Amino acid sequence: MAQKAAKTGKPAPAASLYPNQQTLFIEQSIDKALQHHTAGRLSEAEAIYQQILQADPKQPDALHLLGVLAHQAGKHDIAVDLITKSLAENPYFPDAHNNLGNVYKDMGRLDEAVTSYQKGLKIKPDYFEAHNNLGIVLRDLGRPDEAVASYRKALAIKSDFAEAHNNLGNALHDLGKLDEAVESHQKALVLNPQYAEAHNNLANAFKDLGRLDKQPEHLEKAVESYHKALAIKPDLAGAYNNLGNVLKDQGRLDEAVSCLQKAIDINPHYHSARHLLNSLIGETTASAPREFVEDAFNSYAENFDHHLVNDLAYTMPSLLKDALLELDIQEGKFKNVMDMGCGTGLSGAAFRDIAETLIGIDLSRNMVRKAEEKNIYDELYVDDIIERLEGLGTDFDLYISSDVFIYVGDLLPIFESIKKHAAKNALLVFSTEHFDGNGFVLNNKCRYAHSKEYVLSIAERLGFQLEYYARSNLRKESDDWIVGDIYILKCG
Repeated sequence: MAQKAAKTGKPAPAASLYPNQQTLFIEQSIDKALQHHTAGRLSEAEAIYQQILQADPKQPDALHLLGVLAHQAGKHDIAVDLITKSLAENPYFPDAHNNLGNVYKDMGRLDEAVTSYQKGLKIKPDYFEAHNNLGIVLRDLGRPDEAVASYRKALAIKSDFAEAHNNLGNALHDLGKLDEAVESHQKALVLNPQYAEAHNNLANAFKDLGRLDKQPEHLEKAVESYHKALAIKPDLAGAYNNLGNVLKDQGRLDEAVSCLQKAIDINPHYHSARHLLNSLIGETTASAPREFVEDAFNSYAENFDHHLVNDLAYTMPSLLKDALLELDIQEGKFKNVMDMGCGTGLSGAAFRDIAETLIGIDLSRNMVRKAEEKNIYDELYVDDIIERLEGLGTDFDLYISSDVFIYVGDLLPIFESIKKHAAKNALLVFSTEHFDGNGFVLNNKCRYAHSKEYVLSIAERLGFQLEYYARSNLRKESDDWIVGDIYILKCG
């Protein structure tokens, strides 16, 4: 069947595509084109697909395969057009639905990708590749439970599908099921010992296990697995970055710096690796890259509340609220409240009873998913704070930022955005890590600390008025308290 000819962008040879439907010319032409396609001779394959379409402009398999070729060439809009035309001629074409989903996925049109995969699976329920692809997109959408279900369906059909085992491990990791994640990655590696990405992902699971249970052997296993990944695939920049992260945790800073530099040498645009490197070599930058924050908290979300509250003695949301109530300057509830960097909703839970409308914003899709489960917020957004403030067009009476500015060095841009969208007499309640020097600094823990003088200079520049200030313990780190500052500024 022609529908077997191109799955996930890798066409397979076809001996008999049109036994009773098309002319021998088209059958032989598609077979020849597929030989070129699978061999990587894309221009030759394209020429033959075009010849077929000159003879029959609505020929569905030629349209589909030409769309697959366009996708491989990065011409996504053309690919969508061609595969959509193919499906107009043959709606019952599961491979075309699957490949259209792949194009939408690469374009970031994830909801449309889900629809395409589901259409393919409705036609062909045992299509294990489509189950796997659907799982990938569901995970990208922050729906790891559904992703797990899709991967399990793929594996129920094809138990030796190494990629699905690896992907299942990633989704289980998102759900905080680290032991199960380890098991899934190990199954993938039994099937394919040369699977570099699975070694890397196994190491990620060991890394997070080690950070949670404080067992050094888990970090050692992580280091071992990263080295295995790099032995197989020396240009795997992510493995160098992740290895550098673990070496940092182990106090092996020179080795960590070397690994991070290798990651950047491979991928000069690897902003997360550069940020981590900057923190280790004493280079202070304006803010943490978005992808650094996303990656850090997407893998942390399931265990975040327990670790922060129970292990790190974190009570900052309550301290911020107590400081606000101590001022006694608000009668009744605040009309519109913005929780900036809401995380899993710890601050939202503290402030819910004094907010008429409570909106949360966070970069991490998995943190927002956990916040949604608590049913605290009226609205939640996975977004950058400044971008969402501009998009909402709402003036807020109260802004909350609990332990969020440790990922923002230069506070001026976000303070300017707050001022722009502040209601009359609006308040900004926030905490920072304390810095005794001038300005702000990126420390070797990859966090920013701010001096009181710096914060007040920004406030004065924008016309903000200091209503409250106190020094406080933020959270514990290795049994020692991290000292911070609590501020309340009138910003409207």
